[in-house]
Amino acid sequence: MRLTGINIATVLALVHSIDAFAPSLFQQGQRTVPTQTEGVSLDLPDFDELFDRFKKVSPLARQAIDSAPGDKGGFTHIDGAADSSLRWKTIESKKNRLVHHIDKVDNFMDLGPPLIRFRATLDGPYPLEGRRLGEPFANFIMDLDQRKQWDRQVAQVDQIHSINIPEAAEWISQDKHGNCCKLGIGYCQTKAQFGLAPREQLTVCGVQNFDNGSTMIWGTELQEDFQEHLLPELPGNRESRIPRAKSLLFCTTLTPIGENKFDVEYCLQMCTGGLPIFITTAVMIDAVKSLFRHAKKYYVGDELEPFLAQLDFSQDVPAPEAADPVKEVTKVLSAPLQLEAEEVEEAIEAAEDKEK
Repeated sequence: MRLTGINIATVLALVHSIDAFAPSLFQQGQRTVPTQTEGVSLDLPDFDELFDRFKKVSPLARQAIDSAPGDKGGFTHIDGAADSSLRWKTIESKKNRLVHHIDKVDNFMDLGPPLIRFRATLDGPYPLEGRRLGEPFANFIMDLDQRKQWDRQVAQVDQIHSINIPEAAEWISQDKHGNCCKLGIGYCQTKAQFGLAPREQLTVCGVQNFDNGSTMIWGTELQEDFQEHLLPELPGNRESRIPRAKSLLFCTTLTPIGENKFDVEYCLQMCTGGLPIFITTAVMIDAVKSLFRHAKKYYVGDELEPFLAQLDFSQDVPAPEAADPVKEVTKVLSAPLQLEAEEVEEAIEAAEDKEK
C-alpha cells in the first residue's frame, strides 16, 4: 500500500498527547547536566536502560555496541537467535529493493504503538565509518534544508541546546555504549494538515561511534511533566503550546560492510492516534522509504564531499579500550614472580661485588 504525498509529519500531526513513558527511563534530578546554553540544564535518561532497549529491537545496534576493533559487521553477521525474544511480524521482505526488509513489534514495551524496523543497504563513493558515515544521515533529520527534501510537512527542526560531552561523562557510560560524539536537545515542529493543528516534539538525541566502524543516531522524547520548560518560545508570544507528538524510541545504526557499502537499520516507535494503526503504519513506512531514497542519492552525489570537508574531526576521541581480563589476571599473578627474580638478581650482583 503506497500513500503518495504523505510523510512522517502526517503521523506527527495525528499523535495524541499521551504520557506513555516507562518510569525507569527519566528520573527528575538524578542525572542532571548543564547544556552549553547558560542557565539551561537537562535531566538525561538512564543510558543503561535506553541502550538495552536499542539492543533489544536492533540486532545491528547490538552488534555495534558489543563490537571490538576488527569485528566484522552488517546484516550477514547478526545473531538471529538473539532476535527471537520479541514477536516480530514481517511487513515486507524483498531482497532487490532499497529498503529490503520491514517488520514490526506490536505494542512494544506496552506503550501502545508498534515499533517498526527498516533495513536497507546503501552505496558510498569510498569507505566510510564513524562520524563520516553517520553525520550526513543525522543531518537528513536535524537540518531543515535537508529535512525539507524528503519531509514535506516539516516547519522547523533544530538542535536547540547542545551538551558538552565531558559534562555528561558520569552518566553516558562511554566504556559501555561506544563513543558519544554529539549530545543535545532537538526540537521539531510540523505544519498544519488535514484541518489538524501543528505538532511539536522535544527530544534528547545523540550520535555514538563504535569499534567496528559503526555509528548510531538515537533519540527519545523528553517528558512533559518536568522537561516541557525546555521548549522554545513560540512566535507571537503564544500562551498555549502546540500539541505534543512523541517519538518513544528512535535509533538508526549504520555499519560498513566492505568497499563503499554499508547496512542501515532504522527503528522507530511513535505514539499515533486518530486513525487506525494499519493506516498510520502505512504512512510511516512511506515516509521512511522517502528518507532512504534521499539518502541513496546523497551518499553518491556531489554534496557529500563538501559536507564532510567542513566538519571538524580533530576532537574525536575513541572510546576507552576495555581491559582484557586475562591480561589483568596474568599481570597480578606474575608480579610476585617478577619481584622474586629481581631480588635474586640483586643478591647475585651483591655476591659478585664482595668477591671483587
